[in-house]
Amino acid sequence: MSGVIPIDLGVVRLSRDADAELVAYSLGSCVAVCVWDPAGPLGGMAHVVLPTGRDGGAAGGRYADQAIPLLAGLLERAGGCPRRAVWKIAGGANVLRTATLPPIGERNIAAVRAALRACGLDIAAEDTGGSTGRTVRLRVRDGRVRIRLTTGEERDL
Repeated sequence: MSGVIPIDLGVVRLSRDADAELVAYSLGSCVAVCVWDPAGPLGGMAHVVLPTGRDGGAAGGRYADQAIPLLAGLLERAGGCPRRAVWKIAGGANVLRTATLPPIGERNIAAVRAALRACGLDIAAEDTGGSTGRTVRLRVRDGRVRIRLTTGEERDL
């Protein structure tokens, strides 16, 4: 399956297709967790919506504390090595502000970082926070992660 593979809310996906590009569109407070194993090509992405879940893992990638182990496990079962892989995160903008709760974007970023640490995985690069949404693209062939802000600005991560 070549081409663009959309990664919707709460989805965790892995691809071996060198011609594939995994894309999380219009991230606001959500965080895209990208992984690429240079021994592949093998790339994956999780579209994290909330920091933690209480449903015993049934939600897949919806929660940071479940998505990271799920993505690392998929990578390992596909023959990749989570500790050798390159992990990058993007998103977590503070687009929803409330007076009673910490901004959800900041909470998502903190939860993703904590989940990666708990799995013994290091973040190679990140583009997180702020108040501007992002679209995140991971090219499976070479692990290139491209960020496009809602302002139109684009950059590599």
